[in-house]
Amino acid sequence: MLQPGNLPTASRSSALWPIAIVILACVAILAIAMGLMLELRANIGLRAQETAQNILRVVERDIARNIDVLDHSIQGLIDGSAQPDVLSAAPDLRRQILFGGSTATMGFGALSLVDASGKLLLSSAPIPPDLPGVADRDYFRVHLEQGHGLYISHPHRSRLLGREVIAFSRRISKSDGSFGGIGLATIDLSYFAETLAQLHLGKNGVVTLFRADGTILFRQSAKPQQRAEQIAGTQAFDRIASRRADTFVGTSAIDGVERLYTFTHIGNVPLIVSVGLGTEDIYGGYEFEALYVSVVLLAICLGLIALTARLTGELSRRKSAEQALVVSNAELARLSLTDWLTGLGNRRAFDAALTRELRHAQRTGRSVSLLLVDVDHFKSYNDRYGHQQGDAALADIARVLAGACQRAADGAFRVGGEEFALILPETGLEGARRVSERIRRAVQALDRDHSGSPFRHLTASVGYAEVQGDVPATAYERTDAALYRAKQSGRDRACAGERPRLAA
Repeated sequence: MLQPGNLPTASRSSALWPIAIVILACVAILAIAMGLMLELRANIGLRAQETAQNILRVVERDIARNIDVLDHSIQGLIDGSAQPDVLSAAPDLRRQILFGGSTATMGFGALSLVDASGKLLLSSAPIPPDLPGVADRDYFRVHLEQGHGLYISHPHRSRLLGREVIAFSRRISKSDGSFGGIGLATIDLSYFAETLAQLHLGKNGVVTLFRADGTILFRQSAKPQQRAEQIAGTQAFDRIASRRADTFVGTSAIDGVERLYTFTHIGNVPLIVSVGLGTEDIYGGYEFEALYVSVVLLAICLGLIALTARLTGELSRRKSAEQALVVSNAELARLSLTDWLTGLGNRRAFDAALTRELRHAQRTGRSVSLLLVDVDHFKSYNDRYGHQQGDAALADIARVLAGACQRAADGAFRVGGEEFALILPETGLEGARRVSERIRRAVQALDRDHSGSPFRHLTASVGYAEVQGDVPATAYERTDAALYRAKQSGRDRACAGERPRLAA
């Protein structure tokens, strides 16, 4: 008796199939699990992106609204100060008219009027008698030297309030157009801290407000503040400066933390606000779960493979070598008749089918038609769009031809690079014409762009002929001549083959 180790090679190979199947199944399970985990990661990223964008919208709208209120306050101060009746009013009434109480309730600093020399004339905050002017400040010089719309200053310590502020200012022009001073409003940096502290950004999250020149005005982070006054010239800022709004993953030039950033420009002012969520905060829990699931699945798969290997070792001999050879030969025969790309019959299958159907038509006296389909300008399509797109187009056309085979006896084949054939038993010339037109229109309906074609999309030409009584070579020759006429006539059309001439 043969021992298991002395089994014929084919038998030993057969015994390995269960193990191979289990391995493939395990690979498939792991692949599916990996796909699901990747999809989960993508969904986590999308939710984080939505969260960041929602936070950004809240922050942007709040800042834009407050800037708009500030700007209106400055404009009101400038317009009010131009009225002689207002300036001549009693101090308390003038203060009520020019400043009201609106800015105080919004956490703003001070609203002030500055003359052409830089001296504070009026302010919503008390002005000490020995207070220095603001002629050295950037928000004063920019209006004095060149004029400006609403100008947003660099962060600085206010001499009037003694706190870190950002100033918003507009120029006051005299009746002759010369410089007459500025209207000025400030916001305490602590106002941003109090507002943004309510946001839940995670331990690595950050909200940054900066000018369009890269100057950071305020940066709110759960970590200790890293000082950075300028980020212009960094890779992240170059991307931000070139777009109105966007979302991307990048590493901070300030603290080296990788974050998912989303940003937007605020209204028409030169301010940008960005929200960054740490990728560690976003994916930290996911990575642990993914590792756990992967280890468990891998252990299960290894156990299944080991169990299958043990069981297959105890099984009896598999099918004989002769049976295995029969199965193998049958599979090779099938593959030898199938086109690898389209799944249609290949040229060998076409020749056999055409010979068979012509003989059947001769015995029964029934008609049979042959169609040849050629893709128009396919070489230029391949050159322009690449072979991968060319293969996809051929596969689409193959599906069209397969769909045109509405009876079990109909057959579709790929007989060349971009040439296909249909054999339609018991079909006359009129039926072949209808099928040809249906195929031609179906190829048009694929709507595949083809800029190298005069039709601007992919088309096909069709030659058809009733070939009853022909030998295979003659049938193919007459149908190919019809296809040639279709192409010579302008392509994207179907032409019938000429009937054979009777001998005189």
